[in-house]
Amino acid sequence: MRQRRWLGSLALAVCATISLRTSPAGASMTGPCTATVNGHDVASLSASSPSDAIDVKESDTVAVKAQSSSAIGEYRVQLEYAGIHWTVAKGQATDNGWSREVKVSTYARYGSGLYRVHGVSGGSSACDGAVLINVDGQPLTTPLGLGAVAFILVGAANLAATVRRARKVVAS
Repeated sequence: MRQRRWLGSLALAVCATISLRTSPAGASMTGPCTATVNGHDVASLSASSPSDAIDVKESDTVAVKAQSSSAIGEYRVQLEYAGIHWTVAKGQATDNGWSREVKVSTYARYGSGLYRVHGVSGGSSACDGAVLINVDGQPLTTPLGLGAVAFILVGAANLAATVRRARKVVAS
């Protein structure tokens, strides 16, 4: 009984933590740079409003480009999903820019949903940019989707056990 309550409390805490950490943050572009994702100008998009997210499919290949008025130098690109950050690209730019073709399935490790892409470059004029990417796919095939299903099943099992015990008490 105590173990089930503990599991239920843990599930609730995990879900609350994830839901509180999924709100993206930040301005879209600073510095003398321009950036595009699939032809969309990052500077014109909010990095915090889901309505400004660039829609892609898990099977898509996305073109990402960055340009600056001066030499970029080193750059780093990170993804964020549900408060988890990881670096997906880093390197040395050639002259004033860099570009990449990115397979969404390679980087969208948590499946569908909103990802925040954050890029930073060094060089003589540092730049910082972010944009939201909405990966379209099957949410129940993602790790978080499968986890949610598991928590629902644990909750349903707890409810069934509670109802069964209550019926036994009433019948006694």
